[in-house]
Amino acid sequence: MNQAVNILKQLFQGEFVPFCLSLPLHSRNHTFQMKNKHLVLLFVLTLVIGLFSRFSPWFKSKIFQVALIQIDSARINQVSITIPGTTDLLLEKSDAGWIAMQDEFAVKTADSLIAPILRILQQIESIRIIETQFPDSLNLGSNEDIHLTVFLQNGKQESFRVGKEVMENNEPATYIELDKQAGIYLVKGHLRQVFNRKRNDFRSRGVFNIDLKDLNSVQLTIPELDTVLYQRIDSLFYPNGDVSETGLTQAAFQQWLINFTELNKLDFADRYAGSDLPDNLAGSISFETDEDINPATIDFYRSMDSNDKMMLNRVETPVYLIQSSQNVFNFFKLTDTLLFKRIFAGPHKFDNETIESD
Repeated sequence: MNQAVNILKQLFQGEFVPFCLSLPLHSRNHTFQMKNKHLVLLFVLTLVIGLFSRFSPWFKSKIFQVALIQIDSARINQVSITIPGTTDLLLEKSDAGWIAMQDEFAVKTADSLIAPILRILQQIESIRIIETQFPDSLNLGSNEDIHLTVFLQNGKQESFRVGKEVMENNEPATYIELDKQAGIYLVKGHLRQVFNRKRNDFRSRGVFNIDLKDLNSVQLTIPELDTVLYQRIDSLFYPNGDVSETGLTQAAFQQWLINFTELNKLDFADRYAGSDLPDNLAGSISFETDEDINPATIDFYRSMDSNDKMMLNRVETPVYLIQSSQNVFNFFKLTDTLLFKRIFAGPHKFDNETIESD
């Protein structure tokens, strides 16, 4: 608005108008002279209206922008996501990587899990400007929109709201509203499914991921009770590497390893007293492969009863807490005691000859 006023001052203080009116008029006819003056005045009037339309808050800019939002992901410090019915999710970049925080509980997240959000923020492309008196019909300005605020390293912020997802010319599209420009746009892609996230969506559920063909040895340890090492020699696994004993077939080992895939389906276990865990170790299993410098390890801890401080926020008390070296940032809860017994029974329980003799 101030820019428009300054230009108008220049116009009427004699910097532009005399120049326009001093243009040579070659016609001898007074009528044509007046017509030319009228054309000049019409030009000035059009310029004035254009300036007011561009800078006045009473007019909305109609300039169409294809790259509506462009943010360099390297400059992003935080992303705040507000979803109706849930507490705010905060994604924050730290020296150790990205962290997802919700309900006053933070977890470290892999770059691959945060990448889809950063990729969308780098460029949101508009399809067309939307004129509507009823933004609620687009799930904007209501209890249904998703509000994002992006905090940059230079202290600036970018904010926008994500509304309804639709199909435009058989292509996915989403209505969004920019907070600063107060404009509503239809943009490319379905964005709600990208931004409608919770803290646990930024955590890997993997506990066990080892291929039998890469396995060299497995060691089962139950504190103060027993330790058994199964060593691969040629195509068989021998207890403690003793070839004088009966070796176990790869088929038996494969049947036993199926139990570990069930661990990848477990729920997260949060809000534990980590310092108490070593004293409650129920068992540990280590897997050594050709490529590993250090064996992959899965530790099973006994949980404490519901009145203890280890588990403060849960629906049910898990029997065991599990931590894997392949996913060190997360703990998981195991309530299936039969699964625990099948795992620590060892692979010899799944040997064909043993099964037949039973």
